[in-house]
Amino acid sequence: MSTHIPDRIACLFSLVAFRALEDGIGARSWFCDPSAPWQKGAVENANKRIRRFLPSNTDLSQISQATLNQVARILNDQPRKCPGYRTPAEAFIAYLQEEA
Repeated sequence: MSTHIPDRIACLFSLVAFRALEDGIGARSWFCDPSAPWQKGAVENANKRIRRFLPSNTDLSQISQATLNQVARILNDQPRKCPGYRTPAEAFIAYLQEEA
């Protein structure tokens, strides 16, 4: 039973640290219920895109950082419907330019 106490403390600390980060950047978040993929469509969509390159049984410790960077670049260079058929990188750059 004592092995669960550090896990619970770590979980509580993570939640407190997360709330502090949330307050620091002025954003609010919502946590999905366990086993409810319909509550996190964007995450599921991103996972599906990533799985095209890295199947779910891939041992990431065996994948080089260069390969991971290449996958990230490919994904960030694909236009999406949501940001007006721009790439995520283009939408991010446009956002930064609006804020400047």
